[in-house]
Amino acid sequence: MWRNGIMPSAKDSFYHSTLAAGINHTPVLVTLDTPLLKDTYLDFGASTTNYGTSTVFSVSSPGDSTDKRALLKFDISSIPGGVSLISADMVFNCSTTAGGTRTLQFFRILRSDWEEAQATNTIYKTANNWTTAGAAGNGTDYQLSPKIAANYSLTGTGQKIIPFTLSEFNKYVDGTYPSTDMIIYNDGALVDFSSLNHGTSNLRPFTRVTYYI
Repeated sequence: MWRNGIMPSAKDSFYHSTLAAGINHTPVLVTLDTPLLKDTYLDFGASTTNYGTSTVFSVSSPGDSTDKRALLKFDISSIPGGVSLISADMVFNCSTTAGGTRTLQFFRILRSDWEEAQATNTIYKTANNWTTAGAAGNGTDYQLSPKIAANYSLTGTGQKIIPFTLSEFNKYVDGTYPSTDMIIYNDGALVDFSSLNHGTSNLRPFTRVTYYI
């Protein structure tokens, strides 16, 4: 509800919703950092090679033999039901970039049963092919629209905090989207991110979710 022309904050909305339910509760702000569940990447130049044990996941330009796409699954199991989400981010460490600005794009993967130790550019698990190589079958392998995050302009190395589109992230939390699998495209030269297998734990990828409870 708007008051004096001012839209209430998420904290206010959550507080008033609990009052309306007969609950007198002061909202508490929580920030939850959670490691990814699995990661790998698909390589058009090595179409039958699996990178599930690599210490990086790589992304590079679509449409040529160097095309690489990252395949990830994130974890929302620790987010309680009924919370008021404030923000949701991917937090990645960029270990290598060829310089300049790269535009990353983020899409849902629809093949929720892909296997980290088996997926390649050709298959998502043993004896099961992607509809189109590189998980490129729109509507079967991945969902072209809506994207789960706005395009991200990447420059330089180091930690990158990439916001999810909050309305899309809510669909994971409320069960509209049944799985938390995603793929990353890159419009330019090679970018490497530290993976779950990286030897330095604080460089491994995770999600950061902030909410009121």
